[in-house]
Amino acid sequence: MEQIACIRSVKGVGRRVFMDIDQSTVTVTDLEELIAIYHRYGGDLTQLTALSEGGHAQD
Repeated sequence: MEQIACIRSVKGVGRRVFMDIDQSTVTVTDLEELIAIYHRYGGDLTQLTALSEGGHAQD
């Protein structure tokens, strides 16, 4: 996850993972990678809606 450019830091607490994401630098590729990770580990995709709404993801 740390190889995704928009992720500032990752912290695990128990079975949860917390990511600090710089919304101003999210690219379409970053968003695709995050979606793949959420699918793989059964994450709640609604948590990513803030990144995809309002044109945050850059080409």
